[in-house]
Amino acid sequence: MTITLEDVSALLHLPVEGEFFSFGNPTREEAAPAVAQLLDVDIELVMEEFDACRGPSLRFSFLQAIVEKHVAANNEVPACRAYMLRLIGMTLFCDKSNTYIGAVYLSLFEDVENASRWNWGATTLAYFYGQLGEASRNGTKSVAGYLSLLQSWVFAHFPGSLFKRRDNPAYTPDRPVALTWEALRGTTEVALYRGFIRHAGMIFPYLPDRVIRQFGRIQYVPDPPPSSVTCRECDRRFAHWNDHICHLSEEAAFPFQTTGEYTPWYIKVSHPYMVPDEYKGDRFAFLESQFAELALYSGIAVDPTTDGSPPPGSLMWDAMHNMHTIIEGAVHGRGRKIRGRDSGAGPSNFGR
Repeated sequence: MTITLEDVSALLHLPVEGEFFSFGNPTREEAAPAVAQLLDVDIELVMEEFDACRGPSLRFSFLQAIVEKHVAANNEVPACRAYMLRLIGMTLFCDKSNTYIGAVYLSLFEDVENASRWNWGATTLAYFYGQLGEASRNGTKSVAGYLSLLQSWVFAHFPGSLFKRRDNPAYTPDRPVALTWEALRGTTEVALYRGFIRHAGMIFPYLPDRVIRQFGRIQYVPDPPPSSVTCRECDRRFAHWNDHICHLSEEAAFPFQTTGEYTPWYIKVSHPYMVPDEYKGDRFAFLESQFAELALYSGIAVDPTTDGSPPPGSLMWDAMHNMHTIIEGAVHGRGRKIRGRDSGAGPSNFGR
């Protein structure tokens, strides 16, 4: 599974269409005059701020002071620029410092009334992809990016009692789904675009056909990833995203339904199992042993009737359905024992 443009649109109500932006790499001396002009402050003050940040960046505390100063003077435009820059620095493009944001982002608000031209949703997702990639590297101890997107995505896609959460009684359907923790279904067509998205000069592949099951469809073997592109080509493709829609398969009868070719392909190209030494060379035997144990604990009868998965009546078929039922909270409160622990709290016992 992965976070898609549909998730960004539904969870945050950020626009997922528009222009991608690009930045140069200005020095302090090059950036200071533009910052001073856009924020209506002295250039000496800007240089002092750059010195404090050890580069052309602006601290959130500095921007907050600018907002308060201009609001008091009824100077709306520079106050709005400082406020918006601080907002995206603390949310959409948060870095590990959690203290400042690059001054180059201020150029996005040069024309405040036309700031909606930018593709805030896709650039936020591209930036987060980059942060997740960095966080996966050995030795990395933290992750940046808009973590509220990740948290609300988990709440929306993993229902039941796996995670503690609280519904917002004031939520209404016209508000972002992230404000309620209850996912609303309804595919945004642009979310099916297959190609690339970017944040400034960082370009990332966006391949929804690899997680088409998240759109309620039967998972099939996806096409090979496209060749890398330049920023200009990325922009050109996304501007005509409706010409690059991935194949939309038939609706799935259950969330993890796949075609007959998908599982062998996935096992071939990925590393799906970490198994004990005694099961090396026979990964399916290990899988069936684990699924059988899970089926025994759940004790739920299933009557599978859909093609594209393990044979009906097989141990793996039944166990997969049982596992899904457990995750959905069907055994919540039954008080069963799992490895000697009381499972009365439901699926939240798994993974402890």
